[in-house]
Amino acid sequence: MTTYEVRVTQTYIEFYRIDAPNKETAIKEITKRITDDRVTYGRKIDSIKRQPQVDYALEVSKEGEVIL
Repeated sequence: MTTYEVRVTQTYIEFYRIDAPNKETAIKEITKRITDDRVTYGRKIDSIKRQPQVDYALEVSKEGEVIL
């Protein structure tokens, strides 16, 4: 039996609502929320999980190294 390393990409799309004086501030505040794990800026209203996509499969040697 041969061993393979298989990479799968999974992505989510999240939608937020936030009250802000302008677009730049809204983006800045949501960026703070997603990078600092803060829940005080905006509220998530929906989340969509995209279908996982297989990117590649590479053979792995018995020593655990990927064979290119």
